[in-house]
Amino acid sequence: MESSRFNGKPLSLYKGKTLIENAILNAKKLDFVDKIIVASGSDDNQIKLICKEQEVELLFQKEMYNSGSERLRGVREHYPDFETFMTIPIDEPSIDPLEVNRVYDEHGPFNGIVTLYSNFYNKGDVVNPNSCKIVMSGDRINYTSRAIIPSSKSGGYYSDLSVYKRHVGVFFFPSFLLFAFGDFLWKEDDNARIESLEQNNFLAQGLYAYKIRHNGFGIDIASDNRKLEERMVETYFKEKI
Repeated sequence: MESSRFNGKPLSLYKGKTLIENAILNAKKLDFVDKIIVASGSDDNQIKLICKEQEVELLFQKEMYNSGSERLRGVREHYPDFETFMTIPIDEPSIDPLEVNRVYDEHGPFNGIVTLYSNFYNKGDVVNPNSCKIVMSGDRINYTSRAIIPSSKSGGYYSDLSVYKRHVGVFFFPSFLLFAFGDFLWKEDDNARIESLEQNNFLAQGLYAYKIRHNGFGIDIASDNRKLEERMVETYFKEKI
């Protein structure tokens, strides 16, 4: 849950609560979730206290993982009887649980690896290399990139914002896939390594995505917490007009 670009990110505040608390509270609003587990590589006392207060399980993992979703390998070893495992990114606290419920009601349960996407809020989000852009055929993702894809003929931003799809970092993994492929799912290929996007590791097995309404962005550095709060206030009043 730690970040090399933002030390202490899991315990930073968004709307007066830590990012961990926000993720737990959002998870509690999901109708299809049977158990909430905080998988952490940190033995931090504040994280322990938060989990105790929220009455959720804390699974401390000594193993080194490259991403939050990769921690599922260890989680599944402790809970082999669950049919589906879901990851919720703590750095996207503005994801609406009602939208996630809607997707699961319409498309779940899932037999493959599934994630989410949304429209982009503005051009600035598209050109930001911290945002993950995706191209799809139907519901299947063909490629994910930090670059602007699709791009115009000149190689830059295309004039129509609606052509761009923003990846939202929620993942669903069927237990049988985790068992069958194990750490092979996270065996980094060249595209995942070059882009530094784990999503590209899953393309060979099939990565599917469904659309949600989402105006936020992922928190990457310390100043993003405040910017995201301001963004959500801005979108709230826009929707009221």
